[in-house]
Amino acid sequence: MKTACRARRALGGALVAAAVVAAVLACLASASANPSYPVVNVTVSMPSSAPFPHKWKECWGSGHAALTLRADWRAHLQRAQLELGLRGVRYHGLFDDDMGVVQATGTYNFTAIDSTWDYFVQLGVKPVVELSFMPCVLANCRCV
Repeated sequence: MKTACRARRALGGALVAAAVVAAVLACLASASANPSYPVVNVTVSMPSSAPFPHKWKECWGSGHAALTLRADWRAHLQRAQLELGLRGVRYHGLFDDDMGVVQATGTYNFTAIDSTWDYFVQLGVKPVVELSFMPCVLANCRCV
């Protein structure tokens, strides 16, 4: 049953992705079929002496939100913050079933998220929130 719920949720995401791809392809086909659209050239000039901060090096992606509850993951996060200057972490599955946030319709428990974010704040690391994966209860699935 749990596999069926995951498949249903994955199918919903796949349909959205397919719709986006179809829309982009339709726009591209329309643009190539009607060449009367104006062409806009953009030039950006920046002196080579201007600093170019590498913000992408300060925030890393992790795996699933449940990993952030593990002691070994937290030890690695602390080391990355101290030795490499990590300032943010992005991960997915914040509201997925294994985080235990949605326990029943209208019943929520944010203890796992609080634990993770409290640890981040203690280290001075910012959580970069990625909302993904719908809990079974909200997807009208029967969780096993």
